[in-house]
Amino acid sequence: MRRPAVVAPRPGSQARQVLGNSAFKRLWAIGGASTAMRWLDTVAVGAFVLEITGSPFAVALTFFFRMIPMFVFGAYIGAVSDRLNRRVILIFAFAVMAAVYLLLAAAVLTDVIRVWHVYLGALLAGGVWATDFPVRRAMVGEVVPREHLSAAMGLDLATSNFMRIPGPFLGGFLLDSIGMTAVYSMGAVLFLTAAVLAFNLEYAPRPKAAVVIGPLRNIVEGVRYIRRDSVIVTVLAITVVMNMFAFPYQSMVPVIAQRTFGVSNTLMGLLISAEGLGATMGALWVASRATPAHYSRIYLWGSVFFLLMVLSFSRMPWYGVAIPVLFFGGFGMSGFGTMQSIMIISTTPAEMRGRVLGVLAVTIGTGPVAALAVGAIAESAGAPMAVMLMALSGLALLAVTMLLSPRFLKLREVKPLEERAADLRQTLSTAVSQSDRNDDDDGGKHDAPQDEPGVDPAKSAHSVPPTGVSASVRAGIPGPGAQANLSTERPDGPPGPAGPVLPRQPRQ
Repeated sequence: MRRPAVVAPRPGSQARQVLGNSAFKRLWAIGGASTAMRWLDTVAVGAFVLEITGSPFAVALTFFFRMIPMFVFGAYIGAVSDRLNRRVILIFAFAVMAAVYLLLAAAVLTDVIRVWHVYLGALLAGGVWATDFPVRRAMVGEVVPREHLSAAMGLDLATSNFMRIPGPFLGGFLLDSIGMTAVYSMGAVLFLTAAVLAFNLEYAPRPKAAVVIGPLRNIVEGVRYIRRDSVIVTVLAITVVMNMFAFPYQSMVPVIAQRTFGVSNTLMGLLISAEGLGATMGALWVASRATPAHYSRIYLWGSVFFLLMVLSFSRMPWYGVAIPVLFFGGFGMSGFGTMQSIMIISTTPAEMRGRVLGVLAVTIGTGPVAALAVGAIAESAGAPMAVMLMALSGLALLAVTMLLSPRFLKLREVKPLEERAADLRQTLSTAVSQSDRNDDDDGGKHDAPQDEPGVDPAKSAHSVPPTGVSASVRAGIPGPGAQANLSTERPDGPPGPAGPVLPRQPRQ
């Protein structure tokens, strides 16, 4: 009897089902508030430092301090979050940042602010944003079923990108009209809002392992798991390329807007807002249309397209043309950003997710090194030249990555390594069992080949594994933490009951 056909849910309906999840909606809102401040802060702080120092390198340092916590502490945060209540981590982080931004607003208001105060605020804010991948997005993976994960991550990134539309514009406008006091005050309000949302979040931490190990051991286990999975390795390699050679261009936007385009801070904010609009539209498309068969291609070609648009932006002499270039670049950025989270979370079991996302945070945190290089090149050769050289280097490294990972674009299914191995073991086991049943149905007897006299038909039936299965079975499939021996070959020694395989006799 035929099994009834399984009808997959329509992609467009997944978003509605995800929005019915109250825990996801609060995590979604927390991400929106945090991201809005991130983009408001990125533009306003960079322009503020440029006004104080007049140095492109000093502007690049703000990007460096904002990203270095993710590089230094990202894996540690992920390891700790696997042991502690992630909700408590969110509450503590956002409450601390609300207090810090209130102090910075007071420092600007009383005219005691110094550049190192700005750098310190960027460093602490970077520490909070370093918790997003290993803590908040790991929680999204826990409260949303896997079949709805693409829609959840697409909506989350779409909202994060949408906040890039009003955030940069509002940052530039507040800086032009009121000053940096208003920017820091707005940040305090947004961080406090995120803390309150986290406090009211209904979240049940998953059961902890019976044996508790230290954070360093957790990090080591996360790295070991990643090394076994070529999909995660390739995703992380592309992440490093994008964060070192694509995204540091944002630190030079205030410099290019002021010295190449000659526009105000408000219009400078519109440049990043245009990219955010394109990224929002792209992420919404991903949320409603992308399927696992497309994940790897969207991830790679989105990255390539974004780097091409950054390269084009570096050569634009006119402000009016730069806006559509960054708008279309946002589409590529959404492909990279959405698939990065989906592929990592889908490929990682729940018990390893915080650790692997922590390692992802480290790869994202590689951007500060490149930011310093961009600033140094911009000091001598100009910001447009620095952005162009970085984009060209990124495109070359993506090509090398694909040459070393030719199977990545052929990926059609995203599952944790253990499940992929288990599926293959089950397939092989089923094939062998089916072969045995077929032999039993034939009464265990086979006609002896006419050209091989002397061979016992009953003994020759199982002397060689079934066609199409033997090679895979011999190879064996590694299970989690151990090597599973699925070989059907007999060990060396006396032949078993089936008897030895006799050598082929020469024809008479």
